[in-house]
Amino acid sequence: MIEDGEDDRFLIQRAFNRIGASLRVRTVNDGEEAVQYMMGEGEYADRGEYPYPHFVITDLKMHGRMGWLSWNS
Repeated sequence: MIEDGEDDRFLIQRAFNRIGASLRVRTVNDGEEAVQYMMGEGEYADRGEYPYPHFVITDLKMHGRMGWLSWNS
């Protein structure tokens, strides 16, 4: 999940919990951090610890690199 708002992160995680989803949700705070995660750079270099996601939920309007630009910039 790429989300810069703490309240939104909480609500999305709560929704997954309420439907009984047994998945591990990894959260990054902005587009720059998301690109590092997806590229396996920096602290996210260990794919055993930070596996490539099966799907991504992103906030489209964030400070800095926005969600819809993150993959094309």
